[in-house]
Amino acid sequence: MSGENKNRKLSQQEQELWAATQEGIPIERARAYIELAELEKDNYKFKDAVALYDTALELIEAESEIDYAPELAQVLYEKAGMLSLLHKYEEEIEVIDKAIDVAAQYGVGDVANLLRAAGRAFHALKDDESSMKSHQAAHEYPDPDVNEEALAIDHLNIGISLGRLKRYDEAIERLQIARDAFKKLKEPKWVAICDGELAEIYVDLNDGINVETYAQLALGTAEMVGDRHRQWWLHYYLAIAKRLQDDLDASIEYLESGRSLALSFGCEEFRYLAKVDRELAGIYVTKGMVMQAQELERRARNVEEILEVA
Repeated sequence: MSGENKNRKLSQQEQELWAATQEGIPIERARAYIELAELEKDNYKFKDAVALYDTALELIEAESEIDYAPELAQVLYEKAGMLSLLHKYEEEIEVIDKAIDVAAQYGVGDVANLLRAAGRAFHALKDDESSMKSHQAAHEYPDPDVNEEALAIDHLNIGISLGRLKRYDEAIERLQIARDAFKKLKEPKWVAICDGELAEIYVDLNDGINVETYAQLALGTAEMVGDRHRQWWLHYYLAIAKRLQDDLDASIEYLESGRSLALSFGCEEFRYLAKVDRELAGIYVTKGMVMQAQELERRARNVEEILEVA
């Protein structure tokens, strides 16, 4: 147990499980550790859960893998999930690879969802090529239990990765497939996510009309459900759309409203605020407001140097 847990009174269930870890055959002890890990996970003690899963793994791996393959696959899957919550993505991918090997060798485990988890981990690591390949493999994996929503999410994630790879035509095609699927499933939230991703791609393509079209669609849903984070980013995209259409005053209004919206909710997302300053500075230069532009550039540059995103 962690130092924090040692000072906590154990429940009757925990006492019984800890007692079970000390007696019986290894697999029974391992199962007790797994149950304890589940309790720690439920209490958001993810590091403690990982430590307990590791102990369970040691006991299972000391036995015959073929006899206890389901337990081995389960522990690896659960440990990977905990590592994701702890943002330890490299370790998560290693565990997922091992879980996939176990699944392939013994015919146990949920391979498709393991591949999806790997795709998300690669995305977090900004390895877009690997993320795209993982999601594509998950989409193509024969899974009789898969549902239409999961397949649509695969298309969305593949589209996002393709967009990051600047393979824009392929990205737009995938995102439109996902959007159509979510629309058939009557899932406004997911349709709006697709719209936001399409808006971002059209920003990269300097297509102001399509940026405005998809950003407005996504903004309506974001406002309806109170998704604040998406709201201020969509204001930023709409500002770019207006600037690309030479409506500089409208662009400034969207930038100021996006900044105000973000700050009113206590936003300290400095990357976003620096982008707003950069965009405003460019508009001010065009309008001949050079001193104001220089001040915004200076302010954005200071933040970007700290964040190392310049």
